[in-house]
Amino acid sequence: MVLALTQGANVSLTQTEGTHVEIGLQPTVTFDAVATSALTSNVVNTTLIKARNSLGVVIASSSDNVNLSTNDDGSVYFPKDIECATNIICPAIRATSTLETNHMECQTLQVVQGLTAGSVGALELKQGAFTLNNLLARSEGAFVAAAPLRKVVSSSGVSLGIDPQGEMTVQTARVANVVATLVRATDTTGVVLADSSGTVCLRAKSSDVEVPNALVADAVATRLLTIGGHSIGALLSERAPAFSVAPPLLRSTVNSVVTLSLDPNTTISGASFLSGKFRLRASAESRNIERVDDDGSVVTDSWQRIGVFNWVDTHGAFVCDRLRALTADHILIEDGLRVANNTTLLGSLTAGPTTLGSLATDTIITTAIFAKDNNGTGLMTPLGVPAFIAKSDKNCQCWGSLDVVGDLNVQGTISYGSIGSPYWVAGNITSSGNLFSQKGRRNMTVVSVPGDASAFDVRFEAHPDGSRYTVCLQSTEFHTLYRFQTATGFRMYARKSNDAPGYEGEENFSILVLA
Repeated sequence: MVLALTQGANVSLTQTEGTHVEIGLQPTVTFDAVATSALTSNVVNTTLIKARNSLGVVIASSSDNVNLSTNDDGSVYFPKDIECATNIICPAIRATSTLETNHMECQTLQVVQGLTAGSVGALELKQGAFTLNNLLARSEGAFVAAAPLRKVVSSSGVSLGIDPQGEMTVQTARVANVVATLVRATDTTGVVLADSSGTVCLRAKSSDVEVPNALVADAVATRLLTIGGHSIGALLSERAPAFSVAPPLLRSTVNSVVTLSLDPNTTISGASFLSGKFRLRASAESRNIERVDDDGSVVTDSWQRIGVFNWVDTHGAFVCDRLRALTADHILIEDGLRVANNTTLLGSLTAGPTTLGSLATDTIITTAIFAKDNNGTGLMTPLGVPAFIAKSDKNCQCWGSLDVVGDLNVQGTISYGSIGSPYWVAGNITSSGNLFSQKGRRNMTVVSVPGDASAFDVRFEAHPDGSRYTVCLQSTEFHTLYRFQTATGFRMYARKSNDAPGYEGEENFSILVLA
């Protein structure tokens, strides 16, 4: 179908499916708007080309090859190369293969594969996460290696090493591995090999090689091998040949060292076992510990027993004459100690609760003494005679005198057969010199003084206080006094009221002298 249209407003054509419509126009036609599925024209001058749907707008060649297509998100796709004689200004350009341009200006340029350019001017270049300045700071500048070092430049980079054909002179070399045909000393000190701690392992000097410590090698071949100035052959000749051992001995070899020992699981039998000057000797019922007596002030040159382990029917016993502490100042017995017979202690005995049948000692210091039975606890004389007994009924019995140094406090009644008087002499006399009821520790005598009708000389055994004892006089007379006091007596006077000799009362006198 061919139509001829004239210029006018609102021309609309409806195309039937399966038909083709061609419109012939003037060489230059102006439209306000054209809505069509496809438009073929040599030149289109317009301010807006809008896609009819999400497929976008496609510009193709006469042979229907797509030159450009637009996407619904606003991007433009060029399936072929883009050639532009002036400038391309856009937020971003994405090239799927190659992007060529004589001049490009952009804020950020990201190259996925490679960039080829005559020159690049940029404020900052990056490779991955690192800037070019960071990468250059990690690299060394150009340098020249001096012998014995060698610089090798290859496609894989620059390597620096030691020239294997050169010579190197150093005072000290520390390397993991040395490969060389010659190691020569720089002076007469020689060549020294040391470990990481500085310990010398080998020293080559004056045509000799010295190994200060151990030499470890798979094999050593030499004409002569000496150890400490002795040849190894001579030393081996002094060693015993190979041997085997029989029970109870055990032989073990560790690090080429042969050790002989006793089998701990084997019983060793023997009449006696000797160790130095001591021996262990067994009999049918005992095992004796003995020492040979060949020294000291008394020498018998015979075996003397130190102690014996005995077995008596159902129990064992250790028998010896003396026990002493080894390192401490005492012997500790951790269980109870029961002594079947008498025990004599030359020193002191310090014990907790102890049960004894009897105890003979110079001094006992304890907090309590308990009776073993109802007979009480007794203190005996050296002859075994009781001197003091504390009975189970709380009563005490003492034979002989009891001297109390301190106070004697009695809360009950004191009963006694006799008790010592507190007076040296004590008694009552009459004017005739008769003595009645002497109560003192000692007796006294009274003698009238010639020429004095009422004076008496009182005499007694010498007082322990000398002449400074205490005298007490009492009488039925008016005046009573004494004079001339000595250790063995004094003179007593009686006077009447007018101080004259004589009596005015019953003529009785009481005399007391404290002990």
